[in-house]
Amino acid sequence: MPRVDREALPRFWGRPLDVVCHVIDWVHAAVVKRAWDDDRIRSRYLQRTVPEILADGDTLVLGPCPDRTFVAASILRAHDIPFQVVFHERHVAAYGPPTAHIAIEITDGARPYWFDFGYRESRFLTGTYFYKPELEETIQIVRFPSGNIDLFALRVEDVFRLVSPRRINMDLKLDWYCDQMRGFNPELLEDHVIYDQAYSVYNVPRPRH
Repeated sequence: MPRVDREALPRFWGRPLDVVCHVIDWVHAAVVKRAWDDDRIRSRYLQRTVPEILADGDTLVLGPCPDRTFVAASILRAHDIPFQVVFHERHVAAYGPPTAHIAIEITDGARPYWFDFGYRESRFLTGTYFYKPELEETIQIVRFPSGNIDLFALRVEDVFRLVSPRRINMDLKLDWYCDQMRGFNPELLEDHVIYDQAYSVYNVPRPRH
């Protein structure tokens, strides 16, 4: 496996928001969603550092957000762009046992933005991190600034432990991923980025009164 060090991270130029757009596109190309078999899910999911993720060049299609977010965060840190990581422990209806989602929030001037890498789409939106309480039970949300932790050399699981998950059982979650891969839909391998929540596949219209 080739060594990937910090010098191998890409360099982009422009305003912070331009850099973020470049980073999202680059991560999609460098960390490709793939269908993993049971052995790889159990042995590698959340067990890799950023250099290992980039050397492998892929992520589990059903759970790409941790791997892709760690890579994106490492690139933003290399560009000295401040951000904070959002760790959202949640239980999503019809999506197996409790799990965690990760997003990144940044500020351009006085205006906040955030982005994430979901299994069905990536989002780059104005405002602070947004989720649907109609669909997901929030167990806890933890935010930590980019200056507090360097994600480049840490395994994803190591960071999960730092925030002390309350209800995540990784053995159950990995079992669920393995079971879901048996009915895997190849369309999930496609990448989409949306810039308006109204066009999100996760958008759920609120009922009219």
